Amino acid sequence: MIDIEIIFGIDVSKHSSNVAILADDSVIKEFKITNDRIGYETLDDALNSFKSPKVIFESSGIYSRSIRAFLQRKNWIYTEINPLAAKKDMDGFRHNKNDQLDAVALATAMAHYHYQSTFREAGVYEELHDLERTYQEFNEDLVRAKNRLHKNLQLHSSDGDGFIRNPSTTLIKELMNCMIPESAYPQH
Repeated sequence: MIDIEIIFGIDVSKHSSNVAILADDSVIKEFKITNDRIGYETLDDALNSFKSPKVIFESSGIYSRSIRAFLQRKNWIYTEINPLAAKKDMDGFRHNKNDQLDAVALATAMAHYHYQSTFREAGVYEELHDLERTYQEFNEDLVRAKNRLHKNLQLHSSDGDGFIRNPSTTLIKELMNCMIPESAYPQH
């Protein structure tokens, strides 16, 4: 029995994704799915109809997060490729650019270059990355708020900026706490 290499090339867009299925370098099916539960069920059915299919898609920021989450939840092995690397590798056999052709080109690139599957971290690490990003955003917001307050106090203080020279004074700390209460600070 000969094993046929089945590759799903997925071009992810904001609301939908184009899917191309290659079997030994020949397109056997193309279809479009919505990037929601119904669309992913359709994709899951298609993936389940083959033995060990390969899946490839471009990392497209926030748009590719939902398909990545779906593939991980269903334990599908996939390759998430950098868009610049994909463009470079696909330029040789893609003459025009559109979403439907990009799905075929991604599958063809996988067939030609045999990319490694994407390493999947344990869910706890992904959650830690998300929490760390949230923490960083909160700190950036806090610094911006303090800088705005500092600027406004300098502009509107009655004696110029005399009492602002030492931002650790009790007055500044009290003003900061009025603007951003200590209960809003991240807890370690």
